[in-house]
Amino acid sequence: MLRQIVLRDSAAGEWLTFASPVDVLTAGKPAEVMSVLRAAERRVEEERLYAVGFLTYEAASGFDEAYRTRAPGSLPLVCLGLFREPARSSALPPAGEGQAQASDWQFSSSREDYLEKIAAIRNEIAEGNTYQVNYTVRLHAERAGDSWELFRAAAADAPFAVWIDAEDYAVVSASPELFFRLCGERILCKPMKGTAPRGMTLQEDRANRRRLGESAKDKAENVMITDMVRNDVGRIAVPGSVRAEMLFDIARFRTVWQMTSTVTASTTSSVTDILQALFPSASVTGAPKVASMNLIAALEQSPRGVYTGAI
Repeated sequence: MLRQIVLRDSAAGEWLTFASPVDVLTAGKPAEVMSVLRAAERRVEEERLYAVGFLTYEAASGFDEAYRTRAPGSLPLVCLGLFREPARSSALPPAGEGQAQASDWQFSSSREDYLEKIAAIRNEIAEGNTYQVNYTVRLHAERAGDSWELFRAAAADAPFAVWIDAEDYAVVSASPELFFRLCGERILCKPMKGTAPRGMTLQEDRANRRRLGESAKDKAENVMITDMVRNDVGRIAVPGSVRAEMLFDIARFRTVWQMTSTVTASTTSSVTDILQALFPSASVTGAPKVASMNLIAALEQSPRGVYTGAI
């Protein structure tokens, strides 16, 4: 059961706190995903509520049976709290008495296993079965300390930072990536592909940024995903309205430079129909989407959960 959600509204420059939901809607099976989302939209409209929560990556098959994933873990496929007006503030509340502990995180797979999986992906690309796969690994810690303090330490300056407090779990998200933003009938997606570390000196930092902007490999990866996002958006867009803008823009974050591109369109579709067309984002699967998701399901050893889903 959701208890409280704190998120950054990057467009307004505010922190929003949602507490004590009126109701919580969940989907535990793929067949329930669409109906739960439509119910949430209906109640938002009729009761003037806010729907806030998440879709796990494993919700994908609820939108399209061709999307293969690992079996879901303990989290619901969809979890949306229905809230009344949130509290708004310009800064996060002060630190509490808890302590964030992030020093004992360990990879769940060995270096040998990781290299073996990467070799398998490279072979699939060489065989022409796929073009790009967003393979992920897991880290685990026995104790991460207080989730709120971990959020303040790790995520508070992220553009799309979110803290979700539930009875049985907490979610700390430091996501820098915009899946989509819908304002009226205008939809905007900003996929990320291409990463470089920040430098230890100003000279090194500028050199790293320049190398990323000139990288043929990163540009090829970025344009491939941007093209997929453009095609996905085209499924729900007003004909002729899809535009690819700001290709290969370099965004600065605390620890990395990220290459982003922007796709915009006009749409009259519902949020549920938009999610069905776009989820999961091509930037978290690879290209083509179905083939890449098949490989991810075969090679990764556990569900992704909220990571690479959507909040």
